[in-house]
Amino acid sequence: MTGVQTCALPIYTECLVHGDCTKELQKLKSGSVDLVLTDPPYGKDLKMRNDTGWDGKTYDDEFQHVMNVIDLAIKEYYRILKDNTHMYIFFGTEHMQTVRDMVRKHGFYCPNVPCIWHKTGGGGPKGSPQSYAINYESFFLCSKGSRNLNKEGVSNVLVYPRIAPQRKIHPTEKPTALLRELIEQSSLPGDLVVDGFAGGNTTMMAAWECKREAWACEMDKEYYQQGVLKIEGFVSGSEKE
Repeated sequence: MTGVQTCALPIYTECLVHGDCTKELQKLKSGSVDLVLTDPPYGKDLKMRNDTGWDGKTYDDEFQHVMNVIDLAIKEYYRILKDNTHMYIFFGTEHMQTVRDMVRKHGFYCPNVPCIWHKTGGGGPKGSPQSYAINYESFFLCSKGSRNLNKEGVSNVLVYPRIAPQRKIHPTEKPTALLRELIEQSSLPGDLVVDGFAGGNTTMMAAWECKREAWACEMDKEYYQQGVLKIEGFVSGSEKE
């Protein structure tokens, strides 16, 4: 199948890795990656999981713990990316300044204004008498060096329907149509796309649909196993958008 030639069967052992991304990313060669598209934990109400499920721990410095993991991942992303490439990173909007400072610290160019995914369709938050329903997520387009987008004039507000809850394998799973647009804007067929926080494994699916190579890492065993099933479905032709 075009786009996965570097991943010999069993395909998941090379393309989707089960482990801590801050360690697994270190195994990738410097300057070998064409695009990073990543959706790390947002650092709010996060419960870390181990191989047997929720570990039940409460971190007094939970936010800082998550930010430290993201910081280490960003450092590795910069190292493994080729010159003049892009990184897309989703984040909790309330942490925008923290993430922007972190990205810049490691050498990326990061604009002041983020991009927005405007979520349409049902299944989202309903809001309350005191607040509007939140129907968007934020992400930065970051650069290592200088790289133009493949298509000019595209809005920084991308409108795509959310995934229906019953179809998700991960609570923060992004639609592949959204990720395909980002991949097609910042890479070429045959390029290598990397995601250190695979979650629902939609980045890899979107990359393959665009005829790119892909590598991803997921720490949670359950999500990793679900990601393997998704890969097998895609390879067999049963995985649908």
